[in-house]
Amino acid sequence: MSEEMNREYDWDDEIENRSSLIDIPDGEYEFFVDHYERAKVGGDGKYAGQNKAVVYCNIIMDNVPQDQTPQLRTSLILNKAFDWKLSQFFISIGLMEDQEGAKLKMNWNRVGGCRGRCKIEHKQNYNDATKTHPEIVEFLKPRKNKKWGSGF
Repeated sequence: MSEEMNREYDWDDEIENRSSLIDIPDGEYEFFVDHYERAKVGGDGKYAGQNKAVVYCNIIMDNVPQDQTPQLRTSLILNKAFDWKLSQFFISIGLMEDQEGAKLKMNWNRVGGCRGRCKIEHKQNYNDATKTHPEIVEFLKPRKNKKWGSGF
């Protein structure tokens, strides 16, 4: 890496746009888990201070080069009230059986690189109702005859 590329900016330096943001239309998409982070729920709400997994999902889109794959992050709160969402996630990536009453010991070290499907919708920003952002609203079951898992 050149010295110029590794130069630290001052707070009021000028920058150059080198990125092209890709809008993700509402719909169903395949994704793969880039990585996850362990975190705590912030604020002072009902689940404040509880564990959550922040999962970074790379959305696979036709006609988008792999090095420009858009990435969305979603939070999964580790609380019994969210069993439904945790189950959706683990079923989607092929690490949990899609059967009523199926149980799974969550092994977060296995999620990186797993593939799945999700539904994305644009939601209003909390701070500015005139803007929207794409959000994963649901994790979907794997397509029949195709088990994703971690090997692809």
